[in-house]
Amino acid sequence: FSCFPARKLSPPDEIRPEKVIETLRINEKELNSEALYLELKFKGKGKKFSTESEILYREPESFSVYFKSSSHLNIFKSVINNDSVFFYLPEKNEYYLDSYENFSRTKGWEWGIELKDFLNLVIGKNGLDKENLKFLKKEKNKLVYVSVDDIWEKRFWVDYRKNHLSKSEWKNKITKEFLRIEFKRYKNYEGRELPGFLEIKIPSERETLKVLFKKRKINLPLSEKRFEFNIPHDASQVWLKDKD
Repeated sequence: FSCFPARKLSPPDEIRPEKVIETLRINEKELNSEALYLELKFKGKGKKFSTESEILYREPESFSVYFKSSSHLNIFKSVINNDSVFFYLPEKNEYYLDSYENFSRTKGWEWGIELKDFLNLVIGKNGLDKENLKFLKKEKNKLVYVSVDDIWEKRFWVDYRKNHLSKSEWKNKITKEFLRIEFKRYKNYEGRELPGFLEIKIPSERETLKVLFKKRKINLPLSEKRFEFNIPHDASQVWLKDKD
């Protein structure tokens, strides 16, 4: 019998796209808080760095971010609460505090994706729960979905065998910037299947960011204090210039 080729298992003829995406959409809708510890590795245009970071998230759109040194000391803290942005650098004893709208207008964040969009991507808010998400087509063992808003056209490839989001491609309708995100090494985090590794690429800039999740806690109670910013009395305030 070993001489005969192995039988190929084909997926069912009728795959319901709305059923495949249902679990992923529910996971995003029910994500109310999260605590992450991760490693970041960036490479591009002669720049290369790696760091570890702790990210706390709580609805609605509140983030607290700590970047760690090799000795695990906080070297940078950021708090984003809805429409405000706060940064504090202990080494320089400097802080920045402004509205998110003004921050977006400055050179404080020059990557091809908005800071909030990036943080949402890391915590697992990919936009699969949006009302404008539509099924586009089937590609081999993947179902492709698309969502379009005023800025982005986003496509999502979902493996219907494992019910995993495997890839996403974002195209900025204004700047024409293009991003490719790959979701890998899925693990079970407290009953939810989530990626243990992300790779974000901006091909036109030859930039790559790798995100390795080391610890991940879902829907845990996070106190208000974790999202407050305390400015030392002797710290100096800095301002960012508007983009050219």
